[in-house]
Order: sequence, then C-alpha cells, then structure tokens
Amino acid sequence: MGDGQVTWSRFLNGSSEDLFELSDRAAEQLSNDLLLQINAFDGDRLSDIPDDQLSPSELRSRAAMLFYRATIEDYNHAGKLLERALRLDPENGSGLAMWCEAKLYPLEACYREPDPDLRTRIIESSNKAVQAAPRSDYCWYTRAQVRARLARDLHGARKDIDRIFRLNPSYVLGMEASGYTEVIAGNWEAARNSLVGAVSRSKEDPFLPYRLYPLSIAHMMAGDKQLAIEAISDATEMRPYCRHFWLVKAWILKKSGMQSKAETAAERAKALSEKADILAQNLHLPEPIREAIGLPGDPIQA
Repeated sequence: MGDGQVTWSRFLNGSSEDLFELSDRAAEQLSNDLLLQINAFDGDRLSDIPDDQLSPSELRSRAAMLFYRATIEDYNHAGKLLERALRLDPENGSGLAMWCEAKLYPLEACYREPDPDLRTRIIESSNKAVQAAPRSDYCWYTRAQVRARLARDLHGARKDIDRIFRLNPSYVLGMEASGYTEVIAGNWEAARNSLVGAVSRSKEDPFLPYRLYPLSIAHMMAGDKQLAIEAISDATEMRPYCRHFWLVKAWILKKSGMQSKAETAAERAKALSEKADILAQNLHLPEPIREAIGLPGDPIQA
C-alpha cells in the first residue's frame, strides 16, 4: 500500500536445483492467489456503497466477492446484482458467465433441475459469454460446467476445457471443470488427476473443499483408499457442518474396512440437517454409488 504496509505475502517451498521449474510453479501459484486477493480487495473497497449505486463492473466485483462466501444466500444475492449489471451492460462476457454460475450452482447444490425457460436462458447465456469474450478462460470454464452438468454434453464440455488450457495451461478452474466432467463420465483416473492439480493450487481458496469432495470419491473409485480418506478428512475439517461430506467419509471408511470410524462418521452425518451446501453440489454420480453413499435423490432445501 502507499504507506508501506504489507497487505499480503506468500512463501513458496521448492528445490533450487531447477530454478526454471520453480519459477514456473511460483508464477502459477501467485497468479491464482493474487486473483483471490484482488477480488477480496475489490469487495472490501465497495462494501459501503449501496447496490443501486454501483456501475456494471462494480456490480460484478461485488458478485465475485459474494461467490467467495460460498453460501446459497450469497449466490442468490449475486444473481440479483448480475441481473442488474446485465441490464446496464447486456453484452458483457464476464457478466453473462457469472450470471450462469450464480444460477447453476444453487440449483446443483439443491439437486434441482431448472424450469425449461431458465435452463434455456442459462445455456444461451453461456454461449453468448464465450462469443463476447473468446479470450476469457473463465467464460469457457462456465460454459464447460453448463454443458457437463446442465446440458449433459460431455463432449462439448471437453472441447471447452481444451480451449481453456490453450489459453491458460495452469488455470485452476479449468482443472476443476475437467475433474467434475470426468467424475460425471465415470473416468476416475482422469478425474482425480485433474482434481489433484486443482487442489494443489487451492491452498488459500475457499472453494478447496468443493474440489476435495469429488476428489475423495475419484480416489476411492480408482482404488486408492488412503488418499480418499485424506481428501475427505480435509474437507470435513474445513466444512464440519456439511452433511454430504460426512456421508462420503462414512462410505469411504466403511469400504476401507474401518467399521468403527465409519459408524462415527455416519452418526455425525445423521446429526446434521440435509441442507443444501454450495460446496457440496450434485456430482451426478452413477445411481449405485449415490445410493451407497446416501446422497440425495430428490431436491433438498436451500
């Protein structure tokens, strides 16, 4: 800052034997971390200004800050801000993509299908976003998620993910989208490879549990029980009141032969309400896996 105060710093470990590799890894990590810090700073800077006095770019900044709070309520608030931003600036690619996220994530967290008109609008908005901003990795990420999770178009989602990595090979959200897409496809090795990359770059990201959740299942289905336990344990540490995470932990422990610990995790899950969590969305798992875990089969409350 202007007064010389340090507002953020980051320490990175690594071997000095290959300085080029270390520099590349540091640049990737710093890029991801700085994005989080910039969004947080913008949110704080605008905190005292009423919603109706914000410009389109400021509305998008406030919406981004609300996303990082990772609650249904904040996503719904973000959606209203983005509606306003799009009325003022209807062709903005980032605004269109963010609106899609604001609508898709609560639907997926509540295990709900949108009504036909909303479904069409989300899909069309994701198409408009990539047309308006073809160099935006975030716009391609959003359409990949819409295609995989709403339109069930895995081929199209993979094409979008390829475009993301041509634009930005180290993009965390690209790795996340790839992981979620391959979970839906049941390609467990590919899913966990992508999600491991996303998790390793998410140390300060509030969406880390959102990536650990499918990663734990992918590890388990790929036969790596210990890594599965570690991933879901990290998720329950960070999100201790998320019933879905405890259900997955109980399932993994049971399949790993740890009956007593599985029963403890199941009791913990039973004590928690079946409330939607923005970080525990519908993974669109095969029916036998979903039923074995005990995840919702019908819509749940926000």
